Amino acid sequence: MNENKCVFVYGPQGSGKSRHGEALRKHFGLPRIVDGWSPTDELPRTGALVLTNVDLSRAPECHLWRRAYSIKQALELLDTKPQQAPRTKPQTDR
Repeated sequence: MNENKCVFVYGPQGSGKSRHGEALRKHFGLPRIVDGWSPTDELPRTGALVLTNVDLSRAPECHLWRRAYSIKQALELLDTKPQQAPRTKPQTDR
């Protein structure tokens, strides 16, 4: 688990950040979600998935933004997770 890092996911209101928050939290291996973060809020002291409406791609350079994804990028990461091969029934000779 990545308890000491924060991952930021940003996008406009209604873009699906909260709806997909739990799946994203699990994907990044984080213990909790902070929803509705803004730059005037304190950053979490321990690892969290931080959801925000602030477009961090336009924010001043900060080492924290290296772990920032637009909601579109984050959802693409979910889609690229290795999927389990479908189970098939063993063939039997008759």
